[in-house]
Amino acid sequence: MIDLGEYERAERMIGEILTMDRTHRPAILLRLTLLANQDRESEFTAYATTLAKACPIFPELYFLLGRHHESRHRPQEALEQYRRVLFLTPTCLLAREKVMRLLAQQGERDRARLEARNILAALAGKNWTDLLPQVGERVQPDRLGKACLQLIED
Repeated sequence: MIDLGEYERAERMIGEILTMDRTHRPAILLRLTLLANQDRESEFTAYATTLAKACPIFPELYFLLGRHHESRHRPQEALEQYRRVLFLTPTCLLAREKVMRLLAQQGERDRARLEARNILAALAGKNWTDLLPQVGERVQPDRLGKACLQLIED
């Protein structure tokens, strides 16, 4: 329903799930996605803050918060959230890629290259996870590897 832009219907369905189980993580993530897609920032922030306090070990939440801050052009806040993801799930290449790209954009090339090397090592050793398929992002190993090599060579 979210993909179709049927936000009211999606919100009702998500609400029904959360009424039955307030800790249903996929529904929580969908609710956050819905709030973000509708640009309901105050509700998004309040809900995310409440969730972070109630469920501090929730890497998917921190990833969505990172994306939110990135979309609002707040790179430092985004980096903080992506680093939380990596603290909880060091093998999450989606978060590591975001950190690498943000560092490169901010001119921190050496730190970005270090992340690129970490990503390449994880890809080579197949030691990585695809943490967030439910929010529409997946690791694309070939594309990511090429981006890392290009960053290292620059």
